[in-house]
Amino acid sequence: MTYPYIVQATDMHVFPQRNSPTHDGMPDENANANCGEAAICSILRRYGILRGNDWYEPDDIKDWLDGQYTAGPNVITYNTQVQNALAHFGNIPTLTLVPNGKQNGTNGLLDLEWQYLDRGIPVAEVAAWIDDSGVVHPTISHWIVVDYQTEARVRSLDPWPLPSGGTRDEDYATHYARSKQLLVVPTIPPPATVA
Repeated sequence: MTYPYIVQATDMHVFPQRNSPTHDGMPDENANANCGEAAICSILRRYGILRGNDWYEPDDIKDWLDGQYTAGPNVITYNTQVQNALAHFGNIPTLTLVPNGKQNGTNGLLDLEWQYLDRGIPVAEVAAWIDDSGVVHPTISHWIVVDYQTEARVRSLDPWPLPSGGTRDEDYATHYARSKQLLVVPTIPPPATVA
């Protein structure tokens, strides 16, 4: 499948999962496992959802799951947890998509990402984790947010890299190989701009 132009969810922001201090003034108790929480925060920010006068941080979502000052077992790992958190914090309706396994085919990974990005909707996705040395760990699942796609490349917001998270720009084959083929997408477009 050939795509004729660039699509993206504009005004996206990556939230680092290893941020410190947090809103509660303490180190993040689940910093090494808060990628799902960070993906939720990126989407909440794009939809203009605030925590009082500030943006939500991954630790805020973790505290909702497990309570403050505890690490707890309930890091965001499942698509239903992402959907529940977006509904709880932002009243954002979502759905889970499982691509049909084709890289470029109809309803394949890249096609589904394209469909939502073309409407300005960011895509939360499970991918293989890349560590600080750049090594891909195919057996470790990691939440990212895809926000940009061209006819040959995909960019994602990755909350892991220090100090403040980062972006990953990959060709189709690399992105497809890293994807775990599970997407969570909002079903409504975000506002035109975020203040």
